[in-house]
Amino acid sequence: MKRYKIFLLLSLALTLVVTACKDNIATEIEEKIATAIKVTHINIPYVYDVANQEDIKIEGRGFQEGDIITFIPKGGQGGGTVELTVNSIAEDHILMANPDRLREGDYEIRIKRGTLDQLLGKTYVNLIFNASLPDREGMNVKGTVYANGQGVANVVVSDGFEFTTTDQNGAYYLASAKKNGNVFISVPSNYEVAVTNGIPQFFKKLVGINSATEIKDFELFPVNNDNHVVAFMADIHLANRNGDISQFQSGFIQHINETYEYYKGQGKKFYGLTLGDQSWDAYWYANNFKLAEYLNQVKDLEFPVYNVIGNHDYDPYIALNDWLASAPYRNLMGPTYYSMNIGQVHYVILDNMVYKMLVDPTVH
Repeated sequence: MKRYKIFLLLSLALTLVVTACKDNIATEIEEKIATAIKVTHINIPYVYDVANQEDIKIEGRGFQEGDIITFIPKGGQGGGTVELTVNSIAEDHILMANPDRLREGDYEIRIKRGTLDQLLGKTYVNLIFNASLPDREGMNVKGTVYANGQGVANVVVSDGFEFTTTDQNGAYYLASAKKNGNVFISVPSNYEVAVTNGIPQFFKKLVGINSATEIKDFELFPVNNDNHVVAFMADIHLANRNGDISQFQSGFIQHINETYEYYKGQGKKFYGLTLGDQSWDAYWYANNFKLAEYLNQVKDLEFPVYNVIGNHDYDPYIALNDWLASAPYRNLMGPTYYSMNIGQVHYVILDNMVYKMLVDPTVH
């Protein structure tokens, strides 16, 4: 009998504990629901092809009037967070006006409703000029090179292995293995491209699978650069050590800006070309100072700066693999083999190194 009473008491206690746990769980769930924005069936494409003047569409249910959608840049493309107001709500999607402030690159998409702020998903925004360019069998990269709304013919386009030229309408097609992760143009004479964070945007990131056809358009801006000057800048070696950043800003940046102003005053177009070792691999991790931090120091220069990879611009902790060690450079700075035309001069950029780090990069 005593055992039975003890069992009854234990069963009752266990029931009370389980019931209390269930109540707590239910309360927690209710609290989460109360502080969450109830949107469902969200479908955000891995790549958003965004054309000029076209509304941006997000598929989903439960959107409400007054919702604000924010695109937060995550890929170093700059431009800051872009807020989009919902203009049209359908049962299974919303439409928002396409703002001019969206730049090409990686974004996190969030929704704001009153005091609530919630993640919807992530995407890559791909700005396109000609969304109606037809596919071609066997070609998985296509696009248009254009200026002032018109296609530009005979521009060289490459993925680092294959190359082609644009037709009379500025269109091109490539059958690409997408190994380099980008497609790029050889900027033609008397044109320039946009500059973002100090980098001329002559290349576009390839983000899809090999079989998927990607549209990559390039905008050119007409200039007269026959009369030009190129400043060759070697072994900058920024590493955030021994006061090198302040010395760089008060010394190099000041002097290169003075040089730029001098030639600008003579009516010459001015360009920069680094010759490698913008960073110092030994301090990438020790001082948390990599290529992105170098770019932050030069992003406000008023002239385009093309870059060359140096032996200190490789990831020091990927040994015996030149390809993987140079991936951070390619992802941020563009291809390591390319060319451009400035005025009547054709500049060819080569990667003449095979990276083999055999020792601890922090040991000197």
